[in-house]
Amino acid sequence: MIWSKNTAKRGRYVTCIFKTFTQYRENVLFFTHWIFGRSSVIKLKTYTEYEERRYNAGKWIVTKVTGKTFKEGSDEGFIRLFKYIGGENKEGKRVSMTAPVVLFTRPADENWSKCADEVMVGYFVPVDTKDLPTPKTDDITFRDSPEHTVYVRVFGGFAKEDDYITNINILRNAINDSDSYHSNFFYACGYDSPMKLISRRNEVWLIKK
Repeated sequence: MIWSKNTAKRGRYVTCIFKTFTQYRENVLFFTHWIFGRSSVIKLKTYTEYEERRYNAGKWIVTKVTGKTFKEGSDEGFIRLFKYIGGENKEGKRVSMTAPVVLFTRPADENWSKCADEVMVGYFVPVDTKDLPTPKTDDITFRDSPEHTVYVRVFGGFAKEDDYITNINILRNAINDSDSYHSNFFYACGYDSPMKLISRRNEVWLIKK
């Protein structure tokens, strides 16, 4: 490994995520719900480079981070929501975690060469959740999403910003019709806990018009 001046900072961030996960792992049902429930995800078509799915309407727990890199913003947002569902809310109530963790982001330029310095991190609310606990701060909100269709590309590994950018551009080129999807944002998704080392699953989504 080649060490740089930013290595210590990255190491502290990884340690922070590990400690947060370790602290709450017995209180949170980690990545056990398939998003929207398996019966609510309908695979419509499969192509060589991507697939098309339809998702039912649902509710999300969301937080927004601005002014930071994609990595820093997504890590900070993840930890913020992870603590909330682990019981750091006004009622001290735990909420089961879902997969994937979904990151809403925008391309920073017309070539889609990197992500903008703004990211929203979202957890889907399990379908059997009746009442969500009240956040202690106003940087955690709840949002409803309507039924929608997405173009999806799946890939493996420990995904970084460059991996998401590479795969979203593969997806865009494979679709080859920018009028068929919303072209000013995309979703980057991760399905696995930090403890899983192999057979990891990541996705990028474009929302079909």
